[in-house]
Amino acid sequence: MIDVETLENGNVKVTIPMTFRSCAGRKRIVTPDSDQPFTDPLVICLARAYRWQALIDEGKF
Repeated sequence: MIDVETLENGNVKVTIPMTFRSCAGRKRIVTPDSDQPFTDPLVICLARAYRWQALIDEGKF
């Protein structure tokens, strides 16, 4: 739950519950209500391979 609070000096304090998780050597911010599963590195590599193949076929690389 996001908590918004106005301080005496006029500043606004926003509190967001989150955790940091490591996935494929990178840090990710995960909130309690997020439904984003961690992506498998093999899926990422396949997507990049298809993209590179399309670029090669178009003659861009």
